[in-house]
Amino acid sequence: MVRTKHLALWTSMAFVLSTTTMIVVPAFAAGTKAPPHVTLNIMLYGDQVPGLNAVVAKFEQETAHTLNTSLNIQWVPETDYADKVALSFAAHQSVDLQFNAPWLNMTSLAAEGDYLRLNKYFNDPQFPALHKYFTKAMLAENSFPGPGGRPGVYGVPLGQYFMDAAVTFYRKDLAEKFGIPNGQINTLKQLKTYLADVKKDDPSMIPFVENAQQGYSASMNMLPGPNSYAKGVYPITYGSASGEAYIKNGKLVASYLDGQNPKGLAKFPAPFNQINYDVYTFSRQWHSLGYTQSNPLTQSDATGAFTSGTAGAVGGTLSNYLSIKNELTTSARGAQLGFFVTNPEVRNMIPHSTETNFQMWNYLTIPATSHDAARVMAFLNWVFSSQQNNNLFALGIPGVDYKVAPHNTYTIPKGVTYDFPGYELTWNPKLVPVPAGIPKQMIALDTYESKPSSYFVPITSGFVFSGTKVAVQEENPDLTTLSNFETPLYLGVVANPIRAMEKEQATLDANRGLQSALRAIQLAGNAQLSAYLTARASASK
Repeated sequence: MVRTKHLALWTSMAFVLSTTTMIVVPAFAAGTKAPPHVTLNIMLYGDQVPGLNAVVAKFEQETAHTLNTSLNIQWVPETDYADKVALSFAAHQSVDLQFNAPWLNMTSLAAEGDYLRLNKYFNDPQFPALHKYFTKAMLAENSFPGPGGRPGVYGVPLGQYFMDAAVTFYRKDLAEKFGIPNGQINTLKQLKTYLADVKKDDPSMIPFVENAQQGYSASMNMLPGPNSYAKGVYPITYGSASGEAYIKNGKLVASYLDGQNPKGLAKFPAPFNQINYDVYTFSRQWHSLGYTQSNPLTQSDATGAFTSGTAGAVGGTLSNYLSIKNELTTSARGAQLGFFVTNPEVRNMIPHSTETNFQMWNYLTIPATSHDAARVMAFLNWVFSSQQNNNLFALGIPGVDYKVAPHNTYTIPKGVTYDFPGYELTWNPKLVPVPAGIPKQMIALDTYESKPSSYFVPITSGFVFSGTKVAVQEENPDLTTLSNFETPLYLGVVANPIRAMEKEQATLDANRGLQSALRAIQLAGNAQLSAYLTARASASK
């Protein structure tokens, strides 16, 4: 599943950068005469992009005799965006294209009929790019209930790939200094040796810097563990509660919610029939060895500590490579950035090894009040018609905001401030510009991340829990304390994590209000999940 809102603007999908400013323009309609001029009012999320006016002017100039469309882009601050979107409908504002997402208020507005159903445009011969770059499989996984519960495509899905690989960033120059060939860490054993050498070489440097707020712990994806999906064990979320479900032959056998007594795992297959403490003991071991800082709970910016040169390694995701590299090499003289992919299946690029539901997190929607829906889709068809068109908004004006580099890559000249948030307009797995300076290993991993064959869709992928009937139980304040208790354990600062967990479990068992809420939520969730599995089985026949 694509969980990251702001993914980085790179991956290894091959593309061609033109050395000219030619723009490829598909015909909007049959014939050579341009359609009547229209101005599209567009509402986007965030702050005004420096240099965008010049890009829009370039677009309008190059398409004056084909699309004949002007763009009026309004930027709304992130903190106000959801409210402003809702107000735009209440005030009957003229908006033709609007960024929205399920993490904002897209799904509720689509269900209320405020957004147009777009399915017909993706099969219209007038818009061949929409048909080419948005496959039926992608659209099927990015459909939402509309008025009356009718599913449909109520937004153009935007995303580059379906996961962002977890990595440990480290100092490649130091690894080479410590005798690791070419400074390239390839195994967990090498990483531990590197951290020990960092501690020995410079006691003032934190070998691996953790941060609770950023989710960077020593155990983050370090331990592969047994394949739960192969045994029919899947993670579930029932609103405020989360846990696991055991599904066999397409039917729910048992479920367990975090905070319940572990005896509830009795019907699960081994080794999932008991609590696994490995991540806690792993983190505690690293903390005891001095690989992590003494009090990670007070760390405010783990990435900043690493890029400033005060730490030897930090957790992160692959998409942040370029930004971290730039910050590190600017702050720490002679520093080189390396990365170690923590998940062995991803590291070895094994097909069908990663869970996804092929859903995107970001969408472009057309309000039902728009009078120019076809022209909006023509504009989007243009954006996705070629890499050159896509690059105009994604990277800016060629030769000004970016320069063509060897091997179909690009560079950004010094001083350029153009930085368009591609997740609001240009992202697509088949149209991704590649910056120069990307390591070969990363290019291979990016290719792996962009292939649908790298993923599998779990049986629970389309399940969405409705907490309407257990709204009171969902608001139980003790539900929020469960994850807070586990944070120090993940960071390794608890001396005896297993004993601490057992002691906490006794407290949870005695909390009748919490257990009653969990049981009510579990019963409601189980009924809904069972119904979903039955419907899924019927649909597949």
